[in-house]
Formats: sequence, C-alpha cells, structure tokens
Amino acid sequence: MSLYLTYIILSLLSFLSYNALRCTTDCLFSYNSSTLFIYPEACNQTVSAGTCAANLAFTFGAGQNMFQLTSFSASTIYNSNNQRRGKLQVMDSTTISFTHYVDIACKDKDDCAKDLAIKITNEILQVTLILQIR
Repeated sequence: MSLYLTYIILSLLSFLSYNALRCTTDCLFSYNSSTLFIYPEACNQTVSAGTCAANLAFTFGAGQNMFQLTSFSASTIYNSNNQRRGKLQVMDSTTISFTHYVDIACKDKDDCAKDLAIKITNEILQVTLILQIR
C-alpha cells in the first residue's frame, strides 16, 4: 500500500513540475519601426506552461512590426517552433516590402521567449537604423 501511495505522490509531483515554467502570454502588439521599441506594460499576463513562445514579424518597406508572446502546455519543441523565414512582396513597380519572421519556442527558464524576443527585436531595429543612416 505505501509503495502504491509513493508512486501516486511521485506521479503528481512530476506532473506539477512539468508545467512549472512561467511564461508571458496573450501579448500581441504592433509598432512602427521608426520609433524606439518599448515593451508594453500591458503585456503582464503570465501562466504556468510547458513551453514559452514568441512570434515576431519585421516588415521593411512598410515600417510596421508585430510582436507576439504565447505559451503551450506541452513541453515538446519541434524544429518548426524555432525558425526564421522571409517574404518579399512586390506590390507594383514602386512598392516593395520584405518581411522577416522569427518564431521562438523555449523551455530553459521562466519567460525565456520574452527575453529572446526583446533581444532579437532590439538587434533588428539597430540594424534597421544603421541601414537607414547609410
């Protein structure tokens, strides 16, 4: 009987520790690339999750950027959860835009996706400013 009880307690503890990661979620906002990136105070909802995630989109030419933080209950991270890709759009002979997408998923520490997303956003904006100066 005590072996059975020990098994149940250990199972419960492993289940509870499975979702012990704290992630910011339900955070979605757009901002203009000509202004300094400031993380909004309204994005403060955190949940217990297995994986933290972020999706970023930087649209050069249109000057609009998107920043989104979410979370998953599962702790499995697939290759498709961490990728960068681009899309070139030619609207007409004078309008061209390039969108650089960054998808992040992590589970190494609390709010890891938020930290990485802010770091990548600041790096992209610095490169954008340097290119605009030249």
